[in-house]
Amino acid sequence: MKRLAFLFLFAFLVLGLANAALTGISVDISKYEPYPAQPGQYIDVWISVQNIGGGSAENVQVRVSPSYPFSIDPNENATKDLGTLIGGQEAVMKFKVRVDQNAVQGNNFLDVQYKYGGFDWITKRMEISVQTHDAILSINRVSTEPDTLVPGKTGSLVFELQNMADSFLSDVKVKLDLSNESMPFVVVNSSSEKWISNIDSGKNETVSFAILTFPNAESKIYKVPFEISYYDSLGTEYTKADTLGIVVGNVPIIEMLLDKTTIKKAGTTGTVTFEIINKGLTSIKFLTVEIEKTDDFDITSPSKLYVGELGSDDTDSFDMSFYIKPNSKSTIDIPVKLQYLDSTNKEYSITENVQLRLYSDSEMSSYNLNNGNSTVVIVAAIAILAIAGWFVYTKWIKKK
Repeated sequence: MKRLAFLFLFAFLVLGLANAALTGISVDISKYEPYPAQPGQYIDVWISVQNIGGGSAENVQVRVSPSYPFSIDPNENATKDLGTLIGGQEAVMKFKVRVDQNAVQGNNFLDVQYKYGGFDWITKRMEISVQTHDAILSINRVSTEPDTLVPGKTGSLVFELQNMADSFLSDVKVKLDLSNESMPFVVVNSSSEKWISNIDSGKNETVSFAILTFPNAESKIYKVPFEISYYDSLGTEYTKADTLGIVVGNVPIIEMLLDKTTIKKAGTTGTVTFEIINKGLTSIKFLTVEIEKTDDFDITSPSKLYVGELGSDDTDSFDMSFYIKPNSKSTIDIPVKLQYLDSTNKEYSITENVQLRLYSDSEMSSYNLNNGNSTVVIVAAIAILAIAGWFVYTKWIKKK
């Protein structure tokens, strides 16, 4: 009887070992999305479990046993029971895995464990690629010093860069394209390409070019192409091409003069001719002039006038009529308000005071300023006498 029981036990063990030899479990990651995994995001991981043997595998279980930078939320089931897998049968399970926001870019490892039959848990380590969606090098600001580059002078062109990625960026190159003949610029004291070895995550760097503007450069906005290239921590190259605007011009220099006037003394009405001179290197446009009233005079003509465009080294003039009040001082200021745009449409509003000299009666006599009026009176008198003489001659003398 004992011998029979031993034979049954031996047969059971042999059959169990034979079944174990006929079964085998293969576990692998079928896929994960998104690929690559992104710091601070979730990934869906599909685990493929297959019985690669000919026998049945019973009580098959699979679980995710994550370590940093991966984790499973408490409400997610980290262990899944597949029951029995017959030979050749495959099952695919999906797990939702969180990626830590500070995960290092590159290959990280996710531990997957499985067991079946009476075996212990078996651990398989699987690679998960972690990378930011885009290694972003942000151009926070592009500026020139001064804001408007002046023809014939040197200024600075500055790029302010910031690494927005989660890891360092390397071999950063900033290149200006000034090859077009329409570009009135040249980089001085360096080449048109600048290089930075690396920029750490979250850090800022500046790249500066010394720019000489040609003396004959036209005042306007120029679009300059540039290119920025760099590599992320995994060796992926990125290239950005864009254009920037550089303003070329000069501050307009406008001068107001009193050209001539018929007003010599207080208490009189007359005309003042003003002259506008553009002494700057840039043209102005949409020029309007307006006389601002004071207590010394009244304006007897329209106080505002549109002039329009005034080129560099050009002049224009306009007339205004005034009544000068009797109690005015010997010299009065006439405020002239000028409003205009330069060649880059920048607005200006300035007020220039034009001085008008007034004379007393004694000064008028001393300076012989009444000659004009005396001459008129004399000429009129001579004309009257001539007409009277001709009338007398024709009426009486000729009749005799």
